[in-house]
Amino acid sequence: MTKKPRLFLLDGHSLAFRAFFALPLLSTSTGRYTNAAHGFAMMLTRLLDDHKPEYIACTFDRGKPTVRLDRYAEYKGTRQKTPTEMSEQIPYIKQILDAFHIPILEIDGHEADDIIGTLSAQAEAEGLQTMIVTGDKDALQLVSPSTHVLLTKRGITDVEEYDVAAVEARYSLVPHQLIDLKALMGDTSDNIPGVPGIGEKTGVKLLTAAGSLDVLLAEPEKYASKKQLELLTTYGDQARLSQYLATIVRDLELDLSIRELKRQATDYQALATAYREYEMRSLLDRLPEVEGVVEAQYEELDAGEWLVLEQDDEWDALQVAMAEQDTCSLAYRLLNDRLAVALSPGDGRTYVVADAGHHAERLNALLHLDNISFVGYDLKGAITTLAGFDVSVGEFGGDVLLAAYLLEPSQTDYSLIRLTDQYLRLTLTQNGDDVLAELAAECSAIAPLLEMLEGMLEERELAYLYRQVELPLSAVLGAMELQGVHVDKHVLVDMQQSLDHRLNDIMSSIYEAAGETFNINSPKQLGVVLFEKLKLPIIKKTKTGYSTDAEVLEALADQHAVVSMILEYRQLAKLKSTYLDGLLQVINPADQKVHTTYHQTVTTTGRLSSSEPNLQNIPVRLQEGREIRRAFGPSPGFDLILTADYSQIELRILAHISQDPIMMKAFIRDEDIHTRTAAEVFGVDPDLVSREMRSRAKAVNFGIVYGISDYGLSRDLKITRAEAKAYIESYFTRYAGVKNYIDRVIKQAREDGYVTTLLNRRRYLPDINSRNFNLRSFAERTAMNTPIQGSAADQIKLAMVNIDQRLRREGYKSKMILQVHDELIFDVCKEELDKLAALVRHEMETALSLLVPLKVDLKMGTNWYNVKPYQPS
Repeated sequence: MTKKPRLFLLDGHSLAFRAFFALPLLSTSTGRYTNAAHGFAMMLTRLLDDHKPEYIACTFDRGKPTVRLDRYAEYKGTRQKTPTEMSEQIPYIKQILDAFHIPILEIDGHEADDIIGTLSAQAEAEGLQTMIVTGDKDALQLVSPSTHVLLTKRGITDVEEYDVAAVEARYSLVPHQLIDLKALMGDTSDNIPGVPGIGEKTGVKLLTAAGSLDVLLAEPEKYASKKQLELLTTYGDQARLSQYLATIVRDLELDLSIRELKRQATDYQALATAYREYEMRSLLDRLPEVEGVVEAQYEELDAGEWLVLEQDDEWDALQVAMAEQDTCSLAYRLLNDRLAVALSPGDGRTYVVADAGHHAERLNALLHLDNISFVGYDLKGAITTLAGFDVSVGEFGGDVLLAAYLLEPSQTDYSLIRLTDQYLRLTLTQNGDDVLAELAAECSAIAPLLEMLEGMLEERELAYLYRQVELPLSAVLGAMELQGVHVDKHVLVDMQQSLDHRLNDIMSSIYEAAGETFNINSPKQLGVVLFEKLKLPIIKKTKTGYSTDAEVLEALADQHAVVSMILEYRQLAKLKSTYLDGLLQVINPADQKVHTTYHQTVTTTGRLSSSEPNLQNIPVRLQEGREIRRAFGPSPGFDLILTADYSQIELRILAHISQDPIMMKAFIRDEDIHTRTAAEVFGVDPDLVSREMRSRAKAVNFGIVYGISDYGLSRDLKITRAEAKAYIESYFTRYAGVKNYIDRVIKQAREDGYVTTLLNRRRYLPDINSRNFNLRSFAERTAMNTPIQGSAADQIKLAMVNIDQRLRREGYKSKMILQVHDELIFDVCKEELDKLAALVRHEMETALSLLVPLKVDLKMGTNWYNVKPYQPS
């Protein structure tokens, strides 16, 4: 059977919109936004490579859809204005399409859908197979045996193909019935009114019975309930209008034939020109090697003149050059057991120290000159790496890694290679032939790269966060990593042995309750025992069998005693393997400390994370988890551990941002916020709030911060969704300021595409305007929470910087050794305790000025577990 030629029809605006919100706001070195154009080009390249269509065209809307507006002036009236950052990229996308020789089709008064509908009808008549590529589900009404829809899902390259069977499976209707379904249920995004009170489920039921809207409205009493009959009678004309608005036109007069859409060869020179203009290096690199393209690609980065320091006069030349500058670029690289360091002081040369450890004294003298600060890439890494060779840096002036992170907080690749490629349009060679030459090239790239990035930080009002918080914090964290935290391995070994005994006991109990032995750690074997032998209800399945994840086991916990045992076994087994076994493996035998590595550029909220070991996630809900903290005590030469923990920092920031009067008053009066919330939600006097009421109010308070739904709250509190919904509604009635904040921040996020913290840290939300409910809802919850959680991160980071400056300036021996979320931990000399406690409390409570007071709980003790409330001596 001969395969039909295929016509691909691209919905230009829909795909551009999807690309815009799928990628962060990428921009060129001249400030032009390119994320929509970049994403569109990625999608188009993949489409052409994967499918190789014989015919292709791209359609765009032109002006207002006057044909439909003439019938209904409010059509699409609720649509928000397209972000300027996106609309300015449409010409870039059209330039790329022109380079691919893909026809661009637009018609005044009609939408792109109508052109697609007409061309797909013509293609069917001419025996072609049509593929419609769009992010708009409205196109599903066009599906037929000869027309399929490639619907973009998450992002821009993940698509799902819909044929007739797939439409019927998803909607229980044939494709053309989707028009009538929309006529009944309406569409808020297009402002199609529909029939109030009829949703998708009811609409499907009615159309399944009647077959079409026309039949349904002709004899509604035959198919509708009494209530539905009343709605259809009242809003019948509105349903017919909605049917007209929802119907894609399929008979436009187009001044072209399908044959004119035959796929033409790509103009690779024009495409390369566009990719270079919009700095799309990754796409440029993928172009085939044809004449006029390769020659125009980015140049390799030339380190310029560079030399390896060997003679005294070369060291003298470097010192003279540095004495005349106020900044110097620094790069470093480990070469087995040697450390190479490169310095570019701005005199046109790069100086390389091939063995820094051998020249430590001489190098330290240069790195501590009073007149100069050093700029580089990952300066925290420089602190810890250079320290291993007895080398240190005096003053830092800038960090490419931190600047790039603040500009693109959701990026996963901040490598110097990528950043040089993206911003300087230069290639850093990494061929391994001459590592010192590579290091020199890296060093020479830092100054121009940093100048560009810091200019962008100024434009986006991120300079304060960069200069006053992240940059100085990198030095603080580097010092904390070197200082380390003392761990008593004997405590861990004792706990390890105790847990081994408990796990063996629980395992025996599980086997007894199950009536057989099996591998508890095997989901497959566990599923057989729970669902086939014990006949417990099946809650969820996976591709490989029964799901036995934590959510499933928690739902089954009251069904059989063995389930609770398995949950306990899993918790304790993870505790032992991850924390006890894991911690014992990373204790440094030289000083009996763990030296965690802090990460400033991982989380999108600005919170720190740590690894080797991860000290941010030591479990504290389990008693056994809390007891791990017994092993953490003061280092030799110190007497005590002091902990300083923000009290309800996120709720206090919520009170500040929302300016809710009830919440603000509670914090100003130092009331228990959970008791106050319980009193407000349950309508009782605070003195009458029970323990259970306070517990539920606490869940609501913290749930609101994280955008919890009635389903999530009902699950957490083990109550009905109706009760949970009532709690949330009551909360918003009493805390109207919080509700106004949530509405305001989501609205602003939809307009800007991002949200900010109190210090202007940005988090981009590509799915905030998604038509996918789940993606959009998650983005909305993120929009609500990020200004709160991110501001809490900014608060403690700024406090850490201020505390460190005072400790050094005032000559304290005590050290800041650990940060865990909202808590700081210190190694303390007993004679400094009172002064240190006052200093820490002051700096933590005043780092940011809020409308409500901040509160810090101070505790002290001989280990992290046994700390008691601090009392001044």
